[in-house]
Amino acid sequence: MLLRSITKAAFTLLMLSALAPVRAQDLSVATFERAVVAVCNRSIASVVRVKAILPEEGGGVEADPRALRLRAGSGFFVDPKGEILTAASVVSGAHKIFIEWQNQRFEAKLVGIDRERSNLALLQVTGLPPQVHFPALPLDEKVSTDPGSLVIMLGFPGDLPASPSVGFVGSMAMYRNTPLMMTRVNTNPGESGAPFLNARGQVAGVLFGASSQLSSMAFALPTRAALRVAADLRQFGEPRYGSLGLNVRQVQVLTATNAPPQPAIRIEQVLPDTVSEQAGARPGDLLLSINQKPTRLLTDVAEAMFYLRVGEQAQIQILRSNQLAQIVMTVMPRPAPAAASTTQTDPSAPPAPVLVVPASFPNR
Repeated sequence: MLLRSITKAAFTLLMLSALAPVRAQDLSVATFERAVVAVCNRSIASVVRVKAILPEEGGGVEADPRALRLRAGSGFFVDPKGEILTAASVVSGAHKIFIEWQNQRFEAKLVGIDRERSNLALLQVTGLPPQVHFPALPLDEKVSTDPGSLVIMLGFPGDLPASPSVGFVGSMAMYRNTPLMMTRVNTNPGESGAPFLNARGQVAGVLFGASSQLSSMAFALPTRAALRVAADLRQFGEPRYGSLGLNVRQVQVLTATNAPPQPAIRIEQVLPDTVSEQAGARPGDLLLSINQKPTRLLTDVAEAMFYLRVGEQAQIQILRSNQLAQIVMTVMPRPAPAAASTTQTDPSAPPAPVLVVPASFPNR
């Protein structure tokens, strides 16, 4: 299968590896190509073109059935019974949704959508007998991709057949309080919602969007995040992000004499009638971790909170007067924006450093 794009970074890596001492396991152009071709051959049958029929702006289908426009993207089967993940931006506001797969066209219904944060939508193929099975790509939340890892995106560029784009993981980032994987992959119109696969053919993420300034920079929702959102979409038709009833601020603390200050998260406000108030959290406490994930930066808090589901148990570790404490509470629904406090509640907002003196973390 012809590779549509291999980035300059990939080419450089391949050339450097070719100059290195040759061993049986060393990377070469031939083995690189074989690995990518193998992943494509195993996975491309699971990728679908998604087409959404939408009313014209300001018009309605009921008033004029001809007043329609078309939006196209990509998606992939995640269940043999016809469940598909795609981008919310492809199907949002659709009058009808179709998928094209293996020269066939099927109607699909929208199961759930998250326009606000993850840009993820869950579809279900309809009108098929129960014995029909589709080739699904398995999702595993333990799949991780470190910076420098190879990723292969499979999508439908424009009106062309599905094809791969090859690149590398750059780093992790937070956008709209959502964890995203930054990649050096070229994208084109029609590929929104395409899967990212690692070198073993495992789903590493779903195309979230591309940079408006750098054509070779794309952002993907990691598999673990996609699974978390898809579970809500399947159960409720919408995402349900949780809250612990806390407002926090990033501050600076002194951890040792003559040492530079370190970032930390301080609880600014415990909202009344919330699980945090009932559990005994207090303003001034330092929030050290959420479910064993250290929280030193606001982005750490945002990422940890993203994965909390309403109704689940969450464990937070706090530091109060140099004493560690563990608090267990049930994740509550996030309050409506109108009920939010005017203090800093958005974990992705710029920090307002405050020097806390004296303060220290206990030895562990």
